[in-house]
Amino acid sequence: MNISSILVVVPPRELASTLQRLAALPGVEAHHSDAATGRIVATLEAATIEDEQAGLAGIQALPHVIQAEMACHYVGADPA
Repeated sequence: MNISSILVVVPPRELASTLQRLAALPGVEAHHSDAATGRIVATLEAATIEDEQAGLAGIQALPHVIQAEMACHYVGADPA
């Protein structure tokens, strides 16, 4: 199991649409957003590092995303 914290930055006017797009991505959950700055704190959960990299690339490719960077990464065993 791989879990990453990701900071996403979009123009403030695109915040709501980006939150909807993030919610539609597998393993992605937005936890906090700031309407004034267009910043979103999200987590991405994936089975492998490759899946995690693909998930981050998917976030970076969303319309209006100025920046999406991994801030923290955790690798652990799947709970039994």
